[in-house]
Amino acid sequence: MLQLADVVCARTAGLRVAIFEPAESWCQWLQQALPAQAGAQVFTSAQALLAALQAEQFEILIVAFRPRDTDGFAWLQALRASPGGAGCWLIACIGAGDVQGASLARLAGASEVYCKVVDAHSLAQDLVQRLAVPEPATSTTRRRLQAPALPALFDPFAMHEWVAGEVIDERFVAFSFLGEMVDHVDLLTSLYGMPAALALLPLEAFAMASQFAGALRLAQYTELVRAELHAGGHLHPELRGEYVGLIGETGREIATWLLERPTRAG
Repeated sequence: MLQLADVVCARTAGLRVAIFEPAESWCQWLQQALPAQAGAQVFTSAQALLAALQAEQFEILIVAFRPRDTDGFAWLQALRASPGGAGCWLIACIGAGDVQGASLARLAGASEVYCKVVDAHSLAQDLVQRLAVPEPATSTTRRRLQAPALPALFDPFAMHEWVAGEVIDERFVAFSFLGEMVDHVDLLTSLYGMPAALALLPLEAFAMASQFAGALRLAQYTELVRAELHAGGHLHPELRGEYVGLIGETGREIATWLLERPTRAG
């Protein structure tokens, strides 16, 4: 396991930091707390980070211990088991007063545990001390961390790239996809138990169906799952809640649009 001294000595090699924190305000604080020269990347889902760790190496991971609908203990174990997470310095962020979470996070493989907001000052000091990379005298550019823009949950105009609106009413596409989402949730239980080779095809089909229906964020997420499998990873049952939650949010967005959309004139 990477030790603090190793982190300090690794500065000359150029440190890379990955952040996954669903709480927007705390994620923004983490970005500001990092030294300007530290190379960092913000991930918008647990699955996105795990998929990246199949091919990328980060020296430091800063993650939420209890993402919504996710088993925090199993989540940290999955990070440690990934090719890019085995030897990193893993910082877990817990909620205020979560004593049990602090213990579980350490048992699951966290190198350090900090309480959100309460330990902000200590965490900021430690990050500056351990991640500060000397800035070249000729450099005047500060690296700013920027979270990638998330695709829309549902963009009905995206369907226009696939179907001719004058021929196929978009409401038909939306209604059909609502049924496909229900079927996919039912499939997930068995999907997580399938060999990777068998799971690739239904995941690819659902990603395409999501893109076709304008469910862009769901299409992206499903493609991340498929890409991790294709790269030799595996499905993570501990992230099933995150996946199902995104499907539910997408379904509500589509249903709202169906209720509010006026009937096509003519």
